[in-house]
Amino acid sequence: MAGIYSLYNQSPEPLIDDYGFKLPLFHHISFIELLYNEAINEHYDFSLLSNRYSNMQSIFSTIIERIIENIDVGSYETCSDKEYPLGYHFLISKIFGVIGHWLYTFCDDENYDKENSLTVFIPFCFSLSVNSLFKGLKNNKISLDFIKRLYRYHLFETYFSNKLKPEIEKEINERCIKEIPNEHLQSILEFSLDEILAVSYYSFISPSTENDSCNRQQQSLHKFLKENSMI
Repeated sequence: MAGIYSLYNQSPEPLIDDYGFKLPLFHHISFIELLYNEAINEHYDFSLLSNRYSNMQSIFSTIIERIIENIDVGSYETCSDKEYPLGYHFLISKIFGVIGHWLYTFCDDENYDKENSLTVFIPFCFSLSVNSLFKGLKNNKISLDFIKRLYRYHLFETYFSNKLKPEIEKEINERCIKEIPNEHLQSILEFSLDEILAVSYYSFISPSTENDSCNRQQQSLHKFLKENSMI
């Protein structure tokens, strides 16, 4: 994985469409994806497997931490304005795409079970993974715009939909939204609110949101943020 000349530290754009399959780590991520896809579809709960080995909450965050360590800053700075500056960023996006798909699929009525440990696992997995990215942001290896897109497409897309279940909402609020660093909260929310709901951040934080006939989830999030002195 390491090294300035590693395929991971090169821009993926000039390469062919099956670029991901050239990266060994891509196959590892895909295996985890399939494992939990099957669990969701078959209503299986990994926490019932044993007392010692259940869900792997930190499996993706551990991978991301290693990725952040190995990103070459010089290589990143030459193409930091691209959607996927380096192969590493392509893999990070793949990871969050997997988590977002789990969230979306698990919230389907035919798949959802509030007693299943996936109710906690999926938001926790997102939270641990994105916390690793904020470390990369401080080291100038990840941009805030990159992180904002991950929140928008792989968390808030389902969060603001009518698919979201109350138990999942509670976990996302506590594990994912409450943990957003204060200095980035407005920017992250602003981007998703505008893109998904066509609502400005300042309109969202106004007291009228509590009583307006707007998106129910929008009202619920406003209440949560207010109760936790985040707005």
